[in-house]
Amino acid sequence: MSSLPAQFDAQTLSKLSARDLKVLIWRQKWLQTARPNQLPPDNIPWTEWILRSGRGFGKTRSGAEWLAYEAIKSSTPLPCAVIAPTLSDVRYTCFEGHTGILTLIPPEVVKDYNKTNLTITLDNGVMIRGFSAEEPERLRGPQHQLGWLEEGAAWGKTDEDTFDMFMMGLRLGDRPRFVVTTTPKPRELIKQLTTPKAGRVVVGGSTYDNRANLPDSFFEQLKK
Repeated sequence: MSSLPAQFDAQTLSKLSARDLKVLIWRQKWLQTARPNQLPPDNIPWTEWILRSGRGFGKTRSGAEWLAYEAIKSSTPLPCAVIAPTLSDVRYTCFEGHTGILTLIPPEVVKDYNKTNLTITLDNGVMIRGFSAEEPERLRGPQHQLGWLEEGAAWGKTDEDTFDMFMMGLRLGDRPRFVVTTTPKPRELIKQLTTPKAGRVVVGGSTYDNRANLPDSFFEQLKK
């Protein structure tokens, strides 16, 4: 309870279910510890948030925190997509990883996790489905309202096809949106996604932004 700001008084908190209280504590902990460049802009109606930074910055957590919160707070069962370089990356980084969705969110909100199909179903009916960037055709047909595109610079030869397929299906709701969390490699897709465009917000960051949370050995390795 001590992690909650003063505006959440006892009367307000007493009206929350145990589930909602845990969601609130989880969300406030992130808002209090995240750096400004780890959070999406809240002053403009963006549709594309491109978070481009070095390794160790915390971009994977930023993507997981954003998508998970949008999914959990939804009043309708909106479909969400998570696309990573491989299916293993979806499972072991985006879903089950140290800063993956299932590690971060309160377990009470998870109704089902299907490791075979790589789907997370929340208690509000929202489904978060994982896709591999290696199989763009798997995105032909599914429709989504939100997306998290992890490590787009490592998607490989099918990267542009995968992105195009995803965009064709990003058509549900009043304002479909997605976040891209990627290292700044000079790939054509990354150049495309960082070109100025209405509704697109590009945020840069350095590994050293997260210096306080990384061991010295990590930075020694960077110097080699």
